[in-house]
Amino acid sequence: MVLFDSCVEINIYAHGGMIALLVQFIATKESLY
Repeated sequence: MVLFDSCVEINIYAHGGMIALLVQFIATKESLY
C-alpha cells in the first residue's frame, strides 16, 4: 500500500502543477489585453 500512496501523491503533485500552469497561462493571457 505504500507504493499506492506514493503514486497518489505523485498524481496530486502532477495535477497541482497542471493547475498552476493553467493559472499562469490565464494570468498571462489577461495581462496581454
